[in-house]
Formats: sequence, structure tokens, C-alpha cells
Amino acid sequence: EARKMFKRASQFFVNTRESTGVVLNRSAPEIVSCARRRLEGAVNTLRNANKELRDAQADLLAYPVPEYLAPAQEQGAIMIGVTGYPGVGKSSWVNAVRRVSSPNDPDYAEICVDGPTMEPMMYKFPVQTQKPCVIWDLPGVGTAGYPPEKYLQKLGIRHFDVVVLITDQRFTEAELLLLDDLRHWNVPFFMVRNKIDLDVERELDAEQDVLDNRGFGDQIEDDERREIVRDTLINVKEDLSILHHVDSVYCISSIKQFWHSFDFPRLEQDLTVTIPRSSLSRADLGDMAASGNALLRLA
Repeated sequence: EARKMFKRASQFFVNTRESTGVVLNRSAPEIVSCARRRLEGAVNTLRNANKELRDAQADLLAYPVPEYLAPAQEQGAIMIGVTGYPGVGKSSWVNAVRRVSSPNDPDYAEICVDGPTMEPMMYKFPVQTQKPCVIWDLPGVGTAGYPPEKYLQKLGIRHFDVVVLITDQRFTEAELLLLDDLRHWNVPFFMVRNKIDLDVERELDAEQDVLDNRGFGDQIEDDERREIVRDTLINVKEDLSILHHVDSVYCISSIKQFWHSFDFPRLEQDLTVTIPRSSLSRADLGDMAASGNALLRLA
């Protein structure tokens, strides 16, 4: 029943967003505010139901290290997991954060256009560490064979040192439950809102349409363009922060031309800092960690 309530409220929120015509809520803030409150109530109900279920199953479920993670853990590797709903751009970000852009590169994370990533894939992460440091491109939550209720256990999410949870415009039950599980097991995580360039482009197009309708051939000025970009990011972050109770949301695009834009540089910096300090030494993000080579041969 809690899941049905969440789905109804989530769809109502999305429909309200679409009906206002813009992400910035300029035209109908009270309507969006009502939808947001309704969704927040459903989120809390779902969280409470999930907590009760988790507590009831705590004595029955074990969370062993899955077979695919065992070699890396035995090597004492620092492990970063990248997860989220299918199709949100996880593999694209894994390539972007390692500065891998060519499909011909042997370290390229395959972007599946015909379907989601189906098996965990391990790659070197570009920081120098005393221990090997690797990043895992994981199958999406809810992918065939990885249902949300078994995702944490089957992929061993609790055994990662850091998890990057990537989402796009959708608010899904699976992502919400995964966030709760990460908090329950005290796994450090980053909430990343990908494809923010599409939101910005949509807002700029809407503003340009307004100018065009005036018939003077005006173009958006640079100051106004920057303001629209800033307001778009603020509103997207506010939505995710309120609904998911996270202190920091990173709005990024994994497209190469945006690797130095939006929150991409801040995410890279904060992720590097979060890697266990006792194992970290500074290196350029574009360099591959030589200490990971031996470990990758195990994959």
C-alpha cells in the first residue's frame, strides 16, 4: 500500500511539473508546492514501511561479500560503486570521471544502447593510492536479475567504501529504498543528478521563445543566461534535497563538453577527498592509478 501511495504521489508530482511548462516554477509555485508536500508524505510512509520490513528481516538475511567482489576485497582495494536506475547514465559517468571518451580505448565502459548494463564491470579509478582503487559500473536497480528488494544483498552494496548514486529526472521507489539502505549500513554516498544540460537547454529555449514572441529578434544576454543556469540548478537540487534528505546534490552532465561545467569538478574533488585519507596521495584525475594494474588482471 505504501508503494502504491508513493507511485501515485510521484506521478502527480511529475505531471504537475510538466503542466507548469518549466522547471523553475515561475508560473505556478503553489501547485508544485502542493504536489511536493503530497510526495513528501508518501516518501515518509514508504520509508517507514521499508524500515519495518528491514528490521523484521534483519535476523534472517545475511550480507556476504558476493563472489565478484571477493578478489578486490582480498587485495584490500578501495572500491567505489556506481549505481542508480537503468538508463540514467552510469556508464557514461564512469567514462567521464576517468577521462575516457573513445570507444576504442580498452578502458572504455561500454554504453549499452540496446539495454542496461547486466553484469558488474570493474575499472581503474584515476587517483594514486597506497592501495588499489577501482570503480565498479553496476547493473541498474530493478534490472532483470536485480530486483530492488534483493539489490543490496546480491551486489554487496554495503561492502563498498563509497557509492555514487546517479539519477536523472525520475523519482523512483527503487532509488529511494537504496538510499535508505545506504544510510542504514553507514555507506558514504554521493547523490548525482545527471543530464542537467537538458534541463538548462529546455529553460534557455523557453526564455528564447519569449523573446522571439516579442518580434524584436533579441537574444538571451550572457548575464541572463547565467541566471537561468543558476536557477535551474538551484531548483533541481532543492527538489532532490527535500525529497531524499541529502545535504548535497551534484548536478552534472557526462557529455565531454561539460566535464568542467556545473558541479562536475566539485564532485570529482569531493569524491577524491572521501576516499580513505590513509590511502590517498594526490594525482591528476586524468592519470590512471598504476597501483590498480595487478588487481585488474583478476577481473
